[in-house]
Amino acid sequence: MVNIFPRLTVFENVQIAILSRERRTYRIFSAVKGMAADEVHSILRSVGLYDRRDVESDLLSHGDQKVLEIAVALGGDRSSSSSMSPRPGWRRRRRSGASA
Repeated sequence: MVNIFPRLTVFENVQIAILSRERRTYRIFSAVKGMAADEVHSILRSVGLYDRRDVESDLLSHGDQKVLEIAVALGGDRSSSSSMSPRPGWRRRRRSGASA
């Protein structure tokens, strides 16, 4: 099970997983704003949450929180860091008019 931090943004949740994987968490209180941004963006695109990257996690629907858990797991997985191409069935498509 993967936990998400409800008061952090979607971007920050995935970023923390990547920094933890790379053992760079000692810098967590320094300026980390842009650290691992390319990889975070790649993961968020692959799971369909890129457009929600600046939303606090507790404001996401339950379904989007589950998708974020997958993104966090991908960020923490060493094997996923080398190849972040979208996987069939993981990309969520929003229905027009669907509320978030």
